Amino acid sequence: MPQALLIVNPQAGRGKAQRVYRAFEDELRKRALSFNTVMTGSRAETLETARAGAADYPFVVTIGGDGTTQAVAEGLVGTEATFAVVPVGSGNDFARSLKVPTDLGRIADDLRRGTIKTIDTGRYRLRRHGMDEVDEGFFINIVGLGFDAAIAYESQQIKWLRNTPLYTWCLLKTLPAFKPQEMIIEADGRRVEGKFYLVTSGNGRFEGGGFNITPDALLNDGLLDVCMVDEMSRLRLLRLFPTVLWGGHRGFPEVRFERCSRIRIVSQSHMTAHADGEMLGINISEIDLEVRKGALKTLVHGS
Repeated sequence: MPQALLIVNPQAGRGKAQRVYRAFEDELRKRALSFNTVMTGSRAETLETARAGAADYPFVVTIGGDGTTQAVAEGLVGTEATFAVVPVGSGNDFARSLKVPTDLGRIADDLRRGTIKTIDTGRYRLRRHGMDEVDEGFFINIVGLGFDAAIAYESQQIKWLRNTPLYTWCLLKTLPAFKPQEMIIEADGRRVEGKFYLVTSGNGRFEGGGFNITPDALLNDGLLDVCMVDEMSRLRLLRLFPTVLWGGHRGFPEVRFERCSRIRIVSQSHMTAHADGEMLGINISEIDLEVRKGALKTLVHGS
């Protein structure tokens, strides 16, 4: 039986995935690791491919961006298959938290070594203004509401930039018109109210192609780290955002952190939200996030 199933999104990284998966296949062959490769397109197809592969392969490897990574991870939750990532997308933020090396040979070595750990995942439930339906879904890295989600929305309209330059450009484009929103936040029973530029809940640490928004987050502690940025002047916000790259925003008095296993956020405003960089909507009225501790087996790197 092959040891690994490679699930490839050939469009990830603006086509870079097609070069990367062939190079990774070569690294696996050098190490006599057997595998099969499957190309996927839609999120639903990727999710079902991962679920089916979990029954037949010890390792399921995603080769794509954050969206592909999220879908494969969801398909493996609660199974005995081990999740591994070869990042090639524009963000690769979850891979940063997993400390995935950029060298394909090192990833192949880690796969051959086969050291495994469990990490947490999360679920969300949300409502939209003017609608009775409740939408539910999965996240593995970060759920953002407010300004960072508005930036994520803008980034999906731009194809000529990537990573930190893309995030910075979209930040500057979004900032003039964006206003902080009144929110009520309940984190494990603790209540906070106020006007916030953003409320970001992290299982992982990074978003936006390397911004260290929840710098103390751990993938296996059963908790979300929540970053709340209070209302401030736009000029001060411009001073704050570059510091997020190294976690320096912790030194701003307008930035607060909570740690919780469950959080609920409600607003009379139309909140914009994303999960792992994928847009959830621009008219969210409330959202509930909950951690699923130890729900996913993953490959350990660098051991």
